[in-house]
Amino acid sequence: MANDLDIYEAIAVALADVRAPDLSPFAPSLVGDALTRALSLPAARASFLAWLQGRVQSLSGGRVSIEERPDGDAPPPSADTAYEVPLRLVIRDEPFAESAILRADNDALQYPMRG
Repeated sequence: MANDLDIYEAIAVALADVRAPDLSPFAPSLVGDALTRALSLPAARASFLAWLQGRVQSLSGGRVSIEERPDGDAPPPSADTAYEVPLRLVIRDEPFAESAILRADNDALQYPMRG
């Protein structure tokens, strides 16, 4: 049985590669529950995002960094009740950052500009 860290690591690997994560080894309910635990409380969210930022930088060799998008730059939250955090992926030597949304559901990582 997978633990939360396995799910978080799969997401970090995907962010480091600027791609969608392969979460197929995990039951959708486990993915949603793990991300709900990470994103639902402010202290847990801050800790998780700090870990994720460090892990993405490490996995990408410093090529990719992530940051939470400020409120004025973030899209409006989804209508459903899933916890989410809008991210900005900054890729070294790229002129523009890429938007991503990390959500506490089985479609955990979305890149809105990719359609």
